[in-house]
Amino acid sequence: MQSKARRKSDLGKLSQKVTKSEEKSKSELKKLSQEKFACEADAIKALTKLSKQFKYYQIENSQISSFLTNLRNVG
Repeated sequence: MQSKARRKSDLGKLSQKVTKSEEKSKSELKKLSQEKFACEADAIKALTKLSKQFKYYQIENSQISSFLTNLRNVG
């Protein structure tokens, strides 16, 4: 049986790990959201790969936005 002090210490350490993980997860998601992908499948693949790295979090909803690039020859 663990002492109350030990339990409190363990919970504090876990809380710090979760908070640090949350900050890293948000940062990585922000970076990913600014990337441009060739197609929707590439974006989904990148998100899936990133979400596998999350220890305390999971992706429930995602939204993919597409942007059309105007490709004109200048000159």
